[in-house]
Amino acid sequence: MATAKKTETGEGAAKAATDPFLAAFTQCADLHKDTVSALLQSAKATSKSLDTFNTRSAAFARQSAESALTAARNMASAQSIQELIAVQADYTKTALDACAGELSRTGGLMSDMVKDGFQPLSTRMSGAARRAGSATG
Repeated sequence: MATAKKTETGEGAAKAATDPFLAAFTQCADLHKDTVSALLQSAKATSKSLDTFNTRSAAFARQSAESALTAARNMASAQSIQELIAVQADYTKTALDACAGELSRTGGLMSDMVKDGFQPLSTRMSGAARRAGSATG
């Protein structure tokens, strides 16, 4: 009977010693899983934004090339120097306006990409900070 009592006491001590370790290990694994999930969400959002950016850039390049070709044809068919200068001036103004508009849209896309890409990571870090604060407090 004394041996059984000692075994129970030993098992209790072992359980008391390992339970906090197992709890910490489980919490660490959960933190890692949440972090990997946030990284994947961030990568997905960034990839989607880059796809949008690439699509818009290709469309703008195609549109710019078409406008330049049309302007070149119009300049080639100009009947006088004054007409050539007018066509060139009109093309230059139109191209610069299009470029300024595209730069503004691109800036917005890049801003959204950074915001959307960092949002999952920011949320994750806030959650980790809360967990750390509640664990120590």
